Amino acid sequence: NLDISIKNISSDLSELCRIITIPYVKFSQGTLSGAVKISGITTDPEFTGAVTVTKPEFQVPFVSKKIFRSEKVFASAGQNSFSVKPVIFTLDKIPVEIGLNIEFDRWGIDFLDCSINTEDGVFVPVDMQFPFVRFKGYAGFENFLIHLTNDVCAFYGKITGQKADIIVAVDNQSSDENESDLEFLVNLDLAVKNKVQLLFNPV
Repeated sequence: NLDISIKNISSDLSELCRIITIPYVKFSQGTLSGAVKISGITTDPEFTGAVTVTKPEFQVPFVSKKIFRSEKVFASAGQNSFSVKPVIFTLDKIPVEIGLNIEFDRWGIDFLDCSINTEDGVFVPVDMQFPFVRFKGYAGFENFLIHLTNDVCAFYGKITGQKADIIVAVDNQSSDENESDLEFLVNLDLAVKNKVQLLFNPV
């Protein structure tokens, strides 16, 4: 049986993520501190503990090319999950609420859920690429959820667009960064405000 306690953690998050990969999330900055305990058996470990991330910066390429930033984030581990309660980040200096939950399967990640919400009337810069549809401009999010596994990337919730281009039937080869073998599932409500263009491009 495992009984490993890791205390007084102090780590550069960008360096740590080279060892522990979080799917489709790119950390560029942040200091991780806290304590974690690993128990259970070697084939089915259980993680418990709490950590704080100071000045985290990360990018979610499926959502935006801009960087999410915050001053401090508290995360807890327990029952094979790692969670961050919704907290305010900024995206290009615009406030946006982000929540995170990572479920582990033994030593690997089973799935990741990332929730995104903005206040009514607040729009953040995005560049979202779906199969044959690209949304580029500004968007407000309501109950928006990204669900990621090794095989599936699913989007749920409501997006309100403003000053945006919605490009239909875009050639997927033009988006090299987002190319993958993932299956995409999209179940979104889309509303539009001012200066939203719907463009049709032949593949």
